[in-house]
Amino acid sequence: MQYQSFKCNSQKEYLGYCEQKGFIYSVQMDVNQFAVVALFNGKITTLISYTAGKTIYGVLKGGDNVEEYGGAYCGERSLEDSDVDDGQSS
Repeated sequence: MQYQSFKCNSQKEYLGYCEQKGFIYSVQMDVNQFAVVALFNGKITTLISYTAGKTIYGVLKGGDNVEEYGGAYCGERSLEDSDVDDGQSS
């Protein structure tokens, strides 16, 4: 990605600052295509690029309305009643 295309991109979000890499942004490159980039001294460096997709699971996952975004589940189930170790137990 060139600096001019980064500058003109209205689909970017500031994530923070890194002393080694500079200013970190999330940028939408195209439909469902994103990148995490660093801006340092007018130079853009792509740190991560990925494609996000939406898949609907219903009957296949036991009837719950569960959606998956880029590999992460976003649904109605809670981890509170599960056997998953959340790292907060003693």
